[in-house]
Amino acid sequence: MSKKTPTRQKFAWLLAIGTFVGFLIVIAAVYLMEPEPPSAVVLAKEEPERKQVDITSAATGDHSSRAQTVEAVDSDKVSAPAGRDAVGEGSTESKDDFQVLQEWRVWAAEDPDAALTAARRLPDGPGRNEIFGAICFGLETVKPREAATLAVALHLQNQPGAIVESLVQQWSETDAAAALEWASGLPADDHRSLYLARIAFIQSQRDPVSAANLVIGQVPPGAIQDEAVMTVLHQWGTRDLPAAAKWAATFPTGPLRDRAQSELAGMAEIAAARAP
Repeated sequence: MSKKTPTRQKFAWLLAIGTFVGFLIVIAAVYLMEPEPPSAVVLAKEEPERKQVDITSAATGDHSSRAQTVEAVDSDKVSAPAGRDAVGEGSTESKDDFQVLQEWRVWAAEDPDAALTAARRLPDGPGRNEIFGAICFGLETVKPREAATLAVALHLQNQPGAIVESLVQQWSETDAAAALEWASGLPADDHRSLYLARIAFIQSQRDPVSAANLVIGQVPPGAIQDEAVMTVLHQWGTRDLPAAAKWAATFPTGPLRDRAQSELAGMAEIAAARAP
């Protein structure tokens, strides 16, 4: 009897150890079967796709060590510097397009090279073209000739919004002679005619005779010239109706002359109604 006791004790110990090990296995299995909480990487994949470009200004002065962050949800949406003082501060998602483009204008006026470099790194698309336009408008406030030249180099004349035409018109308001010199040196095409028409519009408010000579002498016959003539005629008529009528009388017989006479007749009626 005493010889069998050690054997029973060993068996009891082995049974206890086996039971304990089995318990640990069950606990481990339950733990491993629990769903793993989503990690930051998984959550990031579930967020809308976002492209991000880090930009460091190479300019001197206050911008020498300033880093910019440009965020774009996609290439169709306008994007702008998220923070002007540090990388990643701020977000463009809460800003409307006007506010975003205004930031680019201000940046371009301060540092056009840095702004243009940043914009070139954005995905191609309508949004980037709008930003190019904003940069040109910002540059126009300090260097109008460079702004117009840059806009043409960026092919913005082929984009909607009449960007180059508007730049030339704004330039004409401060220096029509310089704007005319620049436009006259461009290849003779419809774009050039449109720029000359904008210059003539500004000139007609100050010197209608020069504006009339411009649209007749430098804008080729066609729809663009017809509209430019009517614009100059209207501006001239508001200043000196008899002189405008005398100019219109020199037009060849045809639709443009008829249209001009009708415009002048309407202006004469308005003037008569306003007379005391």
